[in-house]
Formats: sequence, structure tokens, C-alpha cells
Amino acid sequence: MEVKALLDKWIMKLDLNRLWIFLWVAVSGYYFYLLGPKWNEYFLTRVGLSLGTGLLATYTLSSIGFFNGLRVSPRRSDFLLLLFAMAVAFTPMALTHATVFRYSSSLFFRQVISIPMVAVLIFAGYVMITTRVSSIQRRRIVLRLSPEERVHFLEAMEETGFNREADVLTDEQVNEEFAPGLKPRVDLIVFSRAGSKDMEVDRFLFRAHVLGLPIIDRRVALAAMTGRIDVDTIDVWSFFSSATRQTPWIRFNRLIQETIEPVIALVALILLSPILLLVAIAIKLDSPGPILYKQRRTGYLGKVFMLYKFRSMRTDSEVAGIQWAKQGDTRVTEVGKFIRKTRLDELPQLWNVVRSELALVGPRPERPEIYRDLKDQIPLFWLRTDVRPGITGWAQVCAGYAASVEESKLKLQYDFYYIQHMSIRLDIVIMLMTAKVMLFGNEYITLPRRRTRATASTGAQPKLG
Repeated sequence: MEVKALLDKWIMKLDLNRLWIFLWVAVSGYYFYLLGPKWNEYFLTRVGLSLGTGLLATYTLSSIGFFNGLRVSPRRSDFLLLLFAMAVAFTPMALTHATVFRYSSSLFFRQVISIPMVAVLIFAGYVMITTRVSSIQRRRIVLRLSPEERVHFLEAMEETGFNREADVLTDEQVNEEFAPGLKPRVDLIVFSRAGSKDMEVDRFLFRAHVLGLPIIDRRVALAAMTGRIDVDTIDVWSFFSSATRQTPWIRFNRLIQETIEPVIALVALILLSPILLLVAIAIKLDSPGPILYKQRRTGYLGKVFMLYKFRSMRTDSEVAGIQWAKQGDTRVTEVGKFIRKTRLDELPQLWNVVRSELALVGPRPERPEIYRDLKDQIPLFWLRTDVRPGITGWAQVCAGYAASVEESKLKLQYDFYYIQHMSIRLDIVIMLMTAKVMLFGNEYITLPRRRTRATASTGAQPKLG
């Protein structure tokens, strides 16, 4: 019992980022020592490689938002993020290791293919440790907001499940924590212009800043917690003050979309041609009608183009006119159910990427008829056409189907978050999340558990369309 109490006390003092650095270093050291040809030689070199691997992997995880203090963890989708960080960190280190110790290519290959196994071990340790930490150490948050903003923020915490991992301190608790001579046990302070007053009244904010405690704006906290931006309350100042800083890397991302992605899409079409042929044959044998389904969509800067997909519905699916796609759609064929679940129906859109009509990642293009209706009913909806549309996107992996104007407005909030934070890093995260949906499905990736959507509570499969 005493050992358990000591362990709990030690865990409560841990910083999760430092814990992960230690875990990465330990596992990477094991990895290089046991798979190396002479484990007892070049000790300092091996230790250096282990440290480098651990730090690079942790930095990669931090860059893709793995250590976001406002996310609910652990989640099953974290495994793909771990696997990606493993590939980024271990592969160059293994190459260095092979060059330094000059061992055979077969041993290097064994190191590379062991990466998923090491990722499983790390993920298992991560789940056990973070579950234990969250059970004995709830995060402590201070809200300096107006009464209305406070209610809205608490609702967002409940919606995302963050209230199960964090406590909001009362005014009395805040005064006790920031008493002179005491070190406050506070993890985050969220404030707003309406909630904060002046330096004399809110002196604890100044002290928190001096002590290095994180202080963030309410809108930034809400966006980080929910993965979306409220289009009803957003203003120009808050949007651009919180946006990803435009750097040469961001501009390089646009260059990739315009020049490199079409080449990548063409190569992917060639490599995937056997799968494309099998899907085409299955569609033809399953139901009468064309193999490909062509549909007009509103793309970049409002330009209308023809989007290509494998046909997954009956040919008479829109005899009664244009309809919203929905979960459990009876118009879907038997083969269509499979290719929609695995996203194989989206593969022909690679041709749209080759033609520079689509990007790999971006807001999904709407049909012109639906776009005109939504533009009239949802403020700022037209702004999403200023960004090149994509095969997949943040709204697709977060919100699933949009079967109404209200749900389209929700997806627009995710699109605004993507536009505000668009970068190569976020595109990588979205592609990893898309791979997760394709492999496992049946789980929304981001935090919101939308009470307005029946599909969210039943674990329905999001559709990238």
C-alpha cells in the first residue's frame, strides 16, 4: 500500500512530455542495443543515437499536436500518430546506425520492420500510464471569462469529454492557489477581453505569466478543444491573431498542392491500377449501370468542375431530384457499401488531383445546387471556396455526413479551423486520420460528441463526401 501511495505521488509530479521523452529514449535504446550486431561496443555512440531518436520522436509528436493539453487522451487513433513518429525518428537513426557499424542490409531491414512492434509496446505503455495519471491527477483550469462565456466553455468541456479530465477552480480556490509564497497548482488559465479587467484586479494573471503558467485566449482554447471555430462569434481580429503564421513553409505547402500533388496522384493511379480494375469489375457484376459516377462540384474560387467517383448507388438514386447523402442510405448497392466503408469509391478523384481541380487535403467541394442554397443560409460559407478543395479534409474526418443545413454549418466550423491552421503539419495529421478511418472506421476522430447528431452517439461511420 505504501509503495502504491509513493508511486501515485511520483506520477502526480510528472510532466507528460518529459515522461514521453524518457519512454522514447528507453525503448529506442532497447531497439538499438538488441538489434545491433555488437551490443557491448560503441556504448556512447549507441546512447547518443537512442537520445536522438527519443528527442526526434517526441518533437514529431509535439508538432502534430499529440501533447495538446486540451485533448482527451488516450484514443485509439493515437496509435497511427505514434507509428508516424516512429517512422520519422527511427528510420534515419537506423540508417545512421547501419552506416556507423557497417552491418548487413538484412539487419537494417529487421530494424525497420520492427518499428510497428515497438510502436505497439509504446502505445500500450502510454495507455496504461496516462490512464493512471488521469485517474489520480485531474488537470486544474482557471477561467477568467464573462458569465455567458463561462457557461459556453463549460458546455464545450462537457461535449468533448474534457470535463472528465479537468476541474475548473472556483474564485476561492484561485485566491488560495495564488496566495503569496505558494506555488500555484494550475495547469491552464483561459481568459477573454470581457472576463479580464485590469492588472490591479487580475493581478494573479501577471503572477501566473511570471511563473510560466500557460495563459490562452478563450477562442483559442475552444478551437484547440473542439477542433472547430464558431462562425457565429468569430471576428477578423481573433481569426488572424490565432492563425498559423504565414512562413516560407506554408507557402511551400501551396506550391506542393499546385505542382507536386498532381505528380503524386498520377503515380498513385498507376500503382493502384490493379485495385481500380478489381473494383470496376465488382461494380459491373453487382448492378447495371456505369462504373464511374460523374457529378458537378463547386471548386476553387467558385469554378465548377466534374468530380469522378466509383458508382456506389443505384442508377435511379436521384430520380426524385437531388438528395442529401445520409447514413444507412437505402440507395447504396451491396458493393457500394463496401467501397464506401473502405473509401475505395474516392480513388478516381485522384484524376481530379492530376487535373489540379482537387488537392489531396482541403474542404470538400459541394454540388452547385447545394452550394447556392448553403451560401444563402449560412454566413461566410462562400469563403471556403477560397481554398482549393480536397479528397479528404479536417471536416471529413471529424464530422462525417452533412445531411442538413445545420450539419453543413457544423462542417463549416471545422473547415474554418483547417483554413486558420492550414500547414503541412496539419495535412499530415489529416491524412493519418483518414488512414485510420479507412482501416478501422466507426469512430469519429476528434473530440466532439455532438448531441444534435444521432449518428455520433451510435459510432456511425463518417463519409468523405
